[in-house]
Amino acid sequence: MFLDEVIIKVKAGKGGNGCISFRRERFVPRGGPDGGNGGRGGNIYIQADLDVKDLLEFYRNPHFAQKGELGQEKVIKLNLKLISDAALIGFPNVGKSTILSRITNAKPKIADYPFTTVEPNLGVVKVNEEYTFTIADIPGLIEDAYKGAGLGISFLKHIERTKVLVHVIDGTRTYSEDVLRDYHLIKNELKRYSLSLQNKKEIIVVNKCDLPEVKDKKEQIKKSFLREGIVVLFISALTGNGLPELIYQID
Repeated sequence: MFLDEVIIKVKAGKGGNGCISFRRERFVPRGGPDGGNGGRGGNIYIQADLDVKDLLEFYRNPHFAQKGELGQEKVIKLNLKLISDAALIGFPNVGKSTILSRITNAKPKIADYPFTTVEPNLGVVKVNEEYTFTIADIPGLIEDAYKGAGLGISFLKHIERTKVLVHVIDGTRTYSEDVLRDYHLIKNELKRYSLSLQNKKEIIVVNKCDLPEVKDKKEQIKKSFLREGIVVLFISALTGNGLPELIYQID
């Protein structure tokens, strides 16, 4: 279970109670008050932690308070945005999770039906003994995702701090123009969600190139993108063909 948003209630400790007391001393029949004021209640401080990848622990323990003590009390909404070097984006069932499982040790759920991935998955790619990078598998987007359609903007926020966007497109679409159209649809959703996403580095990947129907129109797909000045990378997540080049381009 992945949790990226949770509301917690935090409560600081109560200051000590004041003391009602009067000075009592021999030959001083009417001594003045000599008690004390009540102590000030504790303050609340909250600090984000860059190492936190999931808010599940706060869901299981939603209340933090010392019994019988009073102090400041606040309701705070925590919102987690994953930070990864690269993100796999695209329509549902295009092979994003399979790519993640092939280039990292992550074990996402993989099945032949849309919306298999319902929460982001993170993996670490080991380039060599000294260098690694993180990559996120973002649940499939659909048209009008920026409005909340499908899984919508719930997961679009996780690519805001990503350095590289890897557009994964299904090469089995009937016509080569459909492959290009799919790219523009996802691109448009990102633009409508946040203009800042337009300036990120992009890698356009056409998946399932091991299938005959994709091999037959590979040149047509390539020319469709080249007419717009876009270079695409053909891969097969199933066989691993093209994945080393993908890692190289992300790196």
